[in-house]
Amino acid sequence: MDRGVRRFYKGLLMVIAAGVITVLLPPIKHLLALGYAALSTQVQQVIDLVRMGLLAFLVAALLAPLEALGWWAGWYGESVDTIAAQTNSSPAAPATETAAIPAGIASRIALPYHRYLIYLDGIGQGSTQQYLPDVEDFLAALTAALPPDICLVRDVMSYSVMNQPLTSAQRPLAFFWKLAEWLRLKNPRSLLGYVINIRNLLQVSVSADQRYGPIYNLGIAQRLYDSLSRQGYVPGSGIPVTLIGYSGGGQVAAGAAAFLKQAIQAPIDLISLGGVMSGNNRYLQLEHLYHLEGEKDTVQRLGPRMFPGRQPLLFLSYWNRARRAGKITIVPLSGVGHNVPGGLLDPNLVLPDGRTALQRTIDTILAILAGRLELPHTAKAAVDLSLAQPSNYAIYQQLPYNRYDFYPLQQSLPANTYIPVGTWIGRLILPPKSERAQVQGVWFEVYQTDADHPHWQGLRVRLCWEDIPILQQWRQSVVRDVNLSEPTQLSMQQGRVHPDRLDGWQRVGPLESLAASHPEDDVIVKLVGPVRVVAAAEGTGQQTTDPTLFITQEPVQITGRFYSLVQIGAPVANGSDVFTVRHFNRESHQFDAPTATVRIPQVLPSREGVFSSSNRGLEQSALNESGWYIYGAQGQDGEFVVQAIAPRALLRLQPEQVVLGKAATIQYLTKRCWQGTAKQKGQIKSVLLAPGEASIASAVDQWREGDRALLMHVYGGIGGKKKEFAPLGIYFGHFAYGIATVVRDPLSDELRFEITYKQIYTHNTDGIISGSLAWSAYMGDRQRGWLGVRPVADVLIRFPPLTAIYDFGDGQARSPLTALRYTLEAMAARYRVGDGTGGTFVGPTYSCVQDANQALYLALQRLRQVLQTNVTIQTWLAEHPDHPQTQQVQQLVALEKALTQKLMPMGIARSDWEDQAPLLGADLWEDPFNTLYNTLISWRTLLPRLTFEAIGKAFLQQGASLWLLRSNQVGGIDPDIAPIAPTALWF
Repeated sequence: MDRGVRRFYKGLLMVIAAGVITVLLPPIKHLLALGYAALSTQVQQVIDLVRMGLLAFLVAALLAPLEALGWWAGWYGESVDTIAAQTNSSPAAPATETAAIPAGIASRIALPYHRYLIYLDGIGQGSTQQYLPDVEDFLAALTAALPPDICLVRDVMSYSVMNQPLTSAQRPLAFFWKLAEWLRLKNPRSLLGYVINIRNLLQVSVSADQRYGPIYNLGIAQRLYDSLSRQGYVPGSGIPVTLIGYSGGGQVAAGAAAFLKQAIQAPIDLISLGGVMSGNNRYLQLEHLYHLEGEKDTVQRLGPRMFPGRQPLLFLSYWNRARRAGKITIVPLSGVGHNVPGGLLDPNLVLPDGRTALQRTIDTILAILAGRLELPHTAKAAVDLSLAQPSNYAIYQQLPYNRYDFYPLQQSLPANTYIPVGTWIGRLILPPKSERAQVQGVWFEVYQTDADHPHWQGLRVRLCWEDIPILQQWRQSVVRDVNLSEPTQLSMQQGRVHPDRLDGWQRVGPLESLAASHPEDDVIVKLVGPVRVVAAAEGTGQQTTDPTLFITQEPVQITGRFYSLVQIGAPVANGSDVFTVRHFNRESHQFDAPTATVRIPQVLPSREGVFSSSNRGLEQSALNESGWYIYGAQGQDGEFVVQAIAPRALLRLQPEQVVLGKAATIQYLTKRCWQGTAKQKGQIKSVLLAPGEASIASAVDQWREGDRALLMHVYGGIGGKKKEFAPLGIYFGHFAYGIATVVRDPLSDELRFEITYKQIYTHNTDGIISGSLAWSAYMGDRQRGWLGVRPVADVLIRFPPLTAIYDFGDGQARSPLTALRYTLEAMAARYRVGDGTGGTFVGPTYSCVQDANQALYLALQRLRQVLQTNVTIQTWLAEHPDHPQTQQVQQLVALEKALTQKLMPMGIARSDWEDQAPLLGADLWEDPFNTLYNTLISWRTLLPRLTFEAIGKAFLQQGASLWLLRSNQVGGIDPDIAPIAPTALWF
């Protein structure tokens, strides 16, 4: 209960106690008796009624929590189902390669409704069968206006955890409530009818009470769950639910929403119609709260007065935290009050725009449900964005070579020296709101196609997810409503890039968040995995569909549509950015092809004056002897523009050094990996750590074409004349996971690593997008990549038990690495929209390294759950004790234990990792004690390098082979910067 409510009750009890004591004092008692006797009979009767009413109210207030407590205790003979309402599995990603929705659900997944509405009435509710006339008019009009794919549920008694109307035969005072209801229906102003309001008002206070409220709200959540089930709702289907709470029903809905969300595993919105709500409901668990506030509504204004948590001064209350997070939208309604007549449900009150108050309320609800609610800018903006600093992204866009429209769609590059970086390549285009239902994904401008669809080049087609259970689960776990929070707007003012185009959008999916991550549609990607092509003529029925590409994996961000392997020569003239090159000859395995030219433009400096790369001295680099992979496309003048580079020596499967033995490999990883970083500027290292191999040859031979490896990535700091800010001399750096694959390069006919980073990356000024990034986009990009400006360590971990695909005879292929990929991509998608706030920010316990390892922890926990609970797997393992797959499972279990120990060294799991906090990132002062606690129990994931070494050491101890790729500001010459190793510990 809020302090204001507690003070109210305490004050009431004190007044009553003082009155009782005063009355019992003999002199005062006699004086009151004499005065009472002198009154007329009529006045005496009024006083008697007031005394009886006060006594009845006191008794009712004291007994108000009794029904909820009795329900919880089972006094009414009902079995309490608390498991569904308290279990929070929150699957952020499927646990297996072909994970399926549980039996009995998959067959019902195609429900006729795409959203469910549950109405919770105000304190005037006495029955679920017959509402007051104004409410009946509202529900009838709303039902008629709703689209056919939205189901309205209206059978919930908001003020009874048993869902029993006051007039139910099971209630001892049913006769009294029937009389009150009958009189009130005849005359809405009947005094006896107001007793119902008083009774329900007390239940609202129970809902807001911090002692009894959780029990009451859980009971209401159970009733909401039951009502949904009666309408055919399938928990786990991800179909959103919207609660509509009128007056006191707003508090009841807000209190029950978090419990209901845990039970149905689906997003929940709340529309408050003049709701009187406490400040301590778990609003952060809501997808969004829309509070319709009448201009003349004096009742809803009681909320901020009765509940101090609604006051701005108590900035740590759930209400104020949710407001800062952009979770609450106040919708002002001019000219209306609370109740009919004159209220927001009045069908007879005509507004200046010609609509009735009721019609405007319904129109507002429909706009909210459709995601097209428009509010004045002043109603949402907390920060003046006209004063925003320019971002690095905006600065970089001033260089024509950095713009997608500088490169013509049609390219005429020689096929023997330039190869597309992917089969399907294109540009993501965010559809406008009006096209979302039609597109069901994003638009995709096709740059490159497979051999069967060359005529698709240049088309704008739909890009959608395949409709399979594994992707349904993954997508539903990351879909969010987006409303920019105050911190996000402040961050935009400081020049960081946020998906502001999504502000006010509902049910934003991972493709939309990827397309909208930049201010304009310039995200270039390649499609990986199976791609199903559906032409327009293949539509069903009388209508044809738009040309569509269906995918099963997150698109990979790339820089450059083509790549080649070259040695770089001198510029064609002093000061020119056109360089001579010699392409690699696959036949001779030499750079002896005829001389050609490419453009290597000088990039623009960042706001801090730092150049991400330089074209100065590229031909003088020691790495030029083995050649460079160059990525780009022909510009408008036909010259090939080098947008990204990669040293061939770094990515080829030819290590400079091989370290054998467990002790030696651990010592190299933890002591020698970053040794002498400052002196190694412009250099690379490729070191193979093989603790379980006896010879160098066998260690290298273990890595074969098609092998997959888990990647760990860490970068350090920028020193020198243009050094970056480092508090207390600590260069925190950055940590990420990814996946590397051994491929045979078609240009060199040799094995090399193809690396895709699964970046959990906070919003930044450079416009780097959280998600799947090719090496060329994240490291090699000359304008915003890290190859030329930071020291970097990538460790590729080859551990067959983790990367293998398992078959336990049930027709399902399971891959732990693929499960981890889904988990990482889910976390990245949440980062892109800040879990609906539009921004993700870092702190002591919420950072890229923390959240990347939360994804790893969740994947490991799900792996353990699958191995422990799947009867098919357990039976197969018992029947095949000597099978190599069984031995790999045992190694996998040992790895899970070792990694969990590293992530949770104190043996205590972080609650926000187990339950998945509703919002990523947090300010230290939002919850300082919990922040400190989480920091202590997961201290190894506090610094990127510390985590890098701890996880790498755990893999080496389990016998994994690690391939270390180190680079130190590689590329052209920039004397103003120096590489700084990331800090391992700050003491």
